[in-house]
Amino acid sequence: MADRRTFLSISAAAAVAAPVLGGSASAAAPATSSGPGEPALPQAPDRELRALLREIDARRTEATVRKLASFGTRHTLSSQDDPVRGIGAARDWIFEQLTGYAAVSGGRMTVEKQSFIQPVSSRIPVPTPITNIIATLRGDVTPERIYVVTGHYDSRVTRVNGAVLWSLAQAPSTPKGVLIDTTALTNLSTLRWTPGTEADLAGYEVVWRESTAPDWTHVIPVGNVSTATIDLSKDNVQFGVRAVDAAGHRSPAAAPQPSA
Repeated sequence: MADRRTFLSISAAAAVAAPVLGGSASAAAPATSSGPGEPALPQAPDRELRALLREIDARRTEATVRKLASFGTRHTLSSQDDPVRGIGAARDWIFEQLTGYAAVSGGRMTVEKQSFIQPVSSRIPVPTPITNIIATLRGDVTPERIYVVTGHYDSRVTRVNGAVLWSLAQAPSTPKGVLIDTTALTNLSTLRWTPGTEADLAGYEVVWRESTAPDWTHVIPVGNVSTATIDLSKDNVQFGVRAVDAAGHRSPAAAPQPSA
């Protein structure tokens, strides 16, 4: 999978003391969840992502679907060695396609088959070979950070949100070592995290929501720091910390652990 960055440490100069952040709620904040910060909105696709999406060829996608359908069946118990019909033929075709992509990747992409014997189970009447096809596309900044996308080629429908995957791969790493101070009884909430040294790291945002809300409702930019104190009680809301790069790509938010 495509991956980009890592979290290391930065100089202490960037870890300045953070002010208490809060005050009146944003005028645009949801009326049902007032508090500090701005409304948390979905990240808009940037110019590069929009250009990539325009390159998607519907005819090529249709051809792939029709090819997979042409194997007649991709049932797990179908033939493993028939060259034109069954799951074995589909397996070999997918492997060949991905190997072709790897050949023009400049060494960044590798493809392998991972096989095992599935024992007898409720849906497998006899021991059956099952093969995963794994394609790994290494990033160029932090190849040790990995996003995994899986799909079943023995299924009729598989959906992968490539736009989301691309956006995650472009974004900074999720903040590490995020803690929330639980040593003091106060209505203020102090969060700390390990700062990063990525070249285009612009700073961090604290996101929060009420415990009953399904998604983040508010975001508070805190700058390129490693600690922030928010004018909200940690007993009443859920917090997260996410990184932001110079282009505005945002990492997934990391939930804080209570400090010792």
